[in-house]
Amino acid sequence: MNKVFNINLGGYPFTIDEDAYSHLTQYLETIEQHFQNEEGVEDIVSDIEFRMAELFNEQMKRKQIVTLSDVDAAIAVMGTPEEFGADSSFEETTFNENQTSKDPFHIKTGKKLYRDEE
Repeated sequence: MNKVFNINLGGYPFTIDEDAYSHLTQYLETIEQHFQNEEGVEDIVSDIEFRMAELFNEQMKRKQIVTLSDVDAAIAVMGTPEEFGADSSFEETTFNENQTSKDPFHIKTGKKLYRDEE
C-alpha cells in the first residue's frame, strides 16, 4: 500500500503515488538546476511541467492515480536531463527498458529553447 499525494502540475490537479511523486520531483529539480543560469528559467520549467501535465491527462482517462510507469512514460517523451546536457545527478531507476528504443545516432545540437510570444 502506497501513500498518495494531491499535486498541482502545470495548472492541473493530480493524485500521484509516493514513488511516482519522488521520481517526478527529482526529474523536475534536475531540469531546474540545469537551466538555473539561463534567462527565463521559470518559463522553461513551467512549460515542461505543463507538457507533462498534458501527457498525464492523456493517460488518466482510464485510471485515477498517476503511477511510476506514467511518470516514466512522460519522461521518455520529454527526454532525460542528460539529453538536455545536464549532469547525471538524475538517476533513472526504471527508464532503462525504454532506452533501447532510442535512436543510437541522436546528435545533440546545443540549441536553446525559446518561447514564441505570438
